[in-house]
Parts: sequence; C-alpha cells; structure tokens
Amino acid sequence: MSIAQGNLATLNARIAFLEQGVVTADFVPQDDDEFKTALGSWEWRIFSGALYKITTKGDDDADDIPDIAVPFRPNEPQQQLLANLNERNIILKARQMGFSTLIEIMALDHALFNKDQEVVVIAHTKEAATKLYRKKVCFAYDNLPAVVREAVPYTERTQTQMVFTNGSSIEVTSSARGGTPHFLHISEMGKIAAKYPDKAMEITSGSLQGVPKTGLVFIESTAEGKAGAFYDMSQRAEAKHKAKVLLQPTDYRFHFFAWWMDSGYRINPEGIRISAKEHEYFDKVEIEMDCVLDLDQRAWYINKRDNDFANTPDLMWREYPSTPSECWQASNEGKYYAVAISNARIQQRIGKFPMVKHVPVNTFWDIGATDHTAIWCHQRIGAMDRWTHFYENNNQGYLHFILWLESLGCTWGAHYLPHDGSNAKQGVESVTSPVQQVRETRPTWEWIIVPRIARVQHGIDLVYQEFSHYEFDEEGCKEGIAHLEAYSRGWNNQQQWWSENPRHPSEHNHAADALRQKAQGYTPPNQLPALRNKHRRRATGLTA
Repeated sequence: MSIAQGNLATLNARIAFLEQGVVTADFVPQDDDEFKTALGSWEWRIFSGALYKITTKGDDDADDIPDIAVPFRPNEPQQQLLANLNERNIILKARQMGFSTLIEIMALDHALFNKDQEVVVIAHTKEAATKLYRKKVCFAYDNLPAVVREAVPYTERTQTQMVFTNGSSIEVTSSARGGTPHFLHISEMGKIAAKYPDKAMEITSGSLQGVPKTGLVFIESTAEGKAGAFYDMSQRAEAKHKAKVLLQPTDYRFHFFAWWMDSGYRINPEGIRISAKEHEYFDKVEIEMDCVLDLDQRAWYINKRDNDFANTPDLMWREYPSTPSECWQASNEGKYYAVAISNARIQQRIGKFPMVKHVPVNTFWDIGATDHTAIWCHQRIGAMDRWTHFYENNNQGYLHFILWLESLGCTWGAHYLPHDGSNAKQGVESVTSPVQQVRETRPTWEWIIVPRIARVQHGIDLVYQEFSHYEFDEEGCKEGIAHLEAYSRGWNNQQQWWSENPRHPSEHNHAADALRQKAQGYTPPNQLPALRNKHRRRATGLTA
C-alpha cells in the first residue's frame, strides 16, 4: 500500500467511525475513549498493528540476540486464513509463513478479551513449547500498551502458563491433556503423529474431544508422511473441501498454503537457469492450482532448491510444497525406510524396549573409510528382533567402541562386521585389517564377517522384508532411528530422477549400513542348523 493509499484508508476509517461508529483496521484512535472503543473490535485488535507486537528474530536465531519489537499485521496468507475460518481448522502449509505467530496472537487475544476461557497450545516438543510461549505469547503480552496490561493483568505467571484477572488462562505445553479448552492450537501435528503416535492418539481422543462446539481449534503442520493422525485428518478435510460440502461447526475446514502464496518468495531471475523440464513442472502446478507462477517466482524456487536442497529435493517438496498432494508424496519419496519407520511407530514397535538380561546381545557394525564407525545392539526375543542401543562416533580407535559395549554389562552373542572389515583400511600404515585389530582387542569374542552382496539394493530389500519384526528402544536408539528415517536414494538434479544407489556422501549411511548387516548375515538360532550350509553356498556364489 502506498503512502497516498494509506492516508486515504485512514481517512475513510475515520469517516466511518464518526458517521456510523464503525471501527475498522485502519482506524487511528485520537484519545483514550476512542482507544477503548477500538479495543472492542476484534478486527482492529488483530489487523491494525496498534495493539500487538512481534519479534523480527527468526525461530532459529540465538536466544541472546536482542529482540526487536515490530507491529503485528497479518500478511497475505494469514489474511486468507482469517477470511475463511471455521470453528475447526486444519492448516497444511509451507514453512516460514508465520501461522504459529498469527495463532499465538489470536490465542492471547482470546484469553485477554473473553472471560473464563481456557486457551491451550500443544507443541511437538518441550523446547518448541517453551519457545512458542516465551517468544510469541510472553513477548506480545509484555509489549502491549500499559493501559491494556493494567486492565487485564495476570495473577499467575509461570514458565508455561499465564492466568489473568478475568478468569481466563493461556498455557503452552508439549503434553496431551484433558480439560475443556475453548481455544486449542496444536502446532506441528504432523511431527507429533509421526514421532509420538501415542501422544497424537491422546490429543485426538482427549484434548480435541474436550473443546466445546463453539470452541476454536487450529491444527497446523508441514507434512510428515502418508500415515498418522494429521495425515488422516487432513485427507478427510480436503475431501470435504473438494466436494464443497457445507461444513458443520464440528467439521474441519481444510486450508492449504503453498510457497507461491507468499509474495516475498521471488527473486530476480537473471543468471538462474530454468530447464524446459522445470518449466513443465511449474506449468502443471499452474493448471492444478489455478494460479500463475511468474519468472521471478520460478527463479526463487529453483534457487532455493539448488542452494538448500540440492541432494534432498523431497525436503524441498515437504518444506515448500506447490500442491497438497506434493507435500505428502515428498515426505517419503526417495527414502528407503521412512514408510517402515512410520508403520513401526503406528504399531507401537518404537517405544520402551529395554535390553533383556541373560539374553545374548549381538552387535552389527559399519566401519567407514574415514574411521567412522556405527554399531547396533540386537537381541532375538521370540520372533522379534529387538534393537536396544545404537552408537556412532568417528576418529576413535576400536578400543573406544569395545569399552562402550562393555559398559552395557550384558551377555554377548556374536559381533558382525561388514565384508570390508577384512581389508586393510585406506590411509593407515598398518597392514592389519579392522577385524584383525578388533580381534586382538577382545580375542575371546565371536567375530563374524558378513559376506558381500552383489548390490546394495538387495541388502536394503532384505531389511525391508523383515522390518515388520523389528522393535526399537526409542531412548537407546534415538540417533539411529533418525538416521534410518533420513536414509535416502541419491538425486539427479538435472535429470530429475532418483538414483538406484544411496545418496553419497551422507551422514545417515553408516547407521543404515550397520543395520543392513543383520539382514545379510544373521540367522536366528532356531533356524541355524538348517540354513547354515545353504547360507555358505549362497555367499560364495556372489561376484561383487
């Protein structure tokens, strides 16, 4: 809006107020009485920029950087959401569009200007909840005009909650809860459903059920895979949206916000090469979404993808989707085990699965070419393969890993090394192989070299086939699970296709390669006599 347009809007707002008593977003109060009148307008409070302030810092900036308060005025995507609200709202979005900021401002506003209201915000982690509370809620409240804070002071203020003299409260938490929240915001529900399915179930069966019919619900997130509560709820809401069903207050309205809806996502296209295939992609988006993507927008997308997501285009599709279907596809496409991990969470095979005493523990290793070593600890419990611990480190001697294993205080089975464990390591003057070095450290342990396979993909297929029998201790295997979720095929940016082989180099490969040794080289004890000879014959027949 130009200065002239802004002055005209302010003048019209003044005329509307004087002639009709109407307060709009452009109204500028001239005295205390007019300010009090303006406070009675929800539109003025949210849209004017005169009441609420936010920080210009990004969420990832260091906490010791001073905050700079600027007036909050909804941007274009935020205005679109506000113009199409239902009592229940599902928001599938691209990153950095400010929806958490908007909803926290609305949450605080609801608590301040309505009596006896319970406002609850649920985030996916304790750290995220703390940041939302401190950087959004507390910052906005502390920067309110003094007259407003004096009119509605808090009677209690903790690390996670404010209680006001009007009987209302606002709480930010990472735990699913009961109660009867009148305003409920669930932030990053996709992450909650993917990583904490039990919590997602408690939210859907508890927190959401406690919201009264006239209450407000906002569930917003980026996509996190084709499974879980957020995916299911989004699919149902989108289906009703496409069918143009007349929504009831208890129905969820589907809101999708693509990257191209933000007018700031554009750059000068000079020097940025956009291939014919990439233009074809943008043309398809225009047809599907009934939009126009100009050259500046297309250049921004290509520049962002090539600079930040060159080897992981699936993350680009998830973080900056162009269409609703693309963001779901992006979450798992190219990743070997993402679906299997998601299913394991849904089936509660990731959780508390501690090491069982007196059951032998096997270990499966990957020894990298640059002294990077990863180890999985495994027990056979009935028909299940239980993964109890994962450990990874680099630039450490083998004794370091042996001592870590011994600190677990367990009964040992066998220790499986990859086929290259029998070779001397590159860059090391000693001609002894890794397996020889390890055996010298603990000669009484049983060390087994896993036979080499012809193609890595074959080993990955073997893992996938038996993944339904895997259970992971979430605490002991946290880092390893994260690596498995991110383990991905390589991507050819020019040809726009996935490679047959894993992306290389990648920090996630070591954990995946170590796990693969189990599928390639381990035989359950009850099957060992019948399969041992067959296994040996197959191993000697491989050529690669």
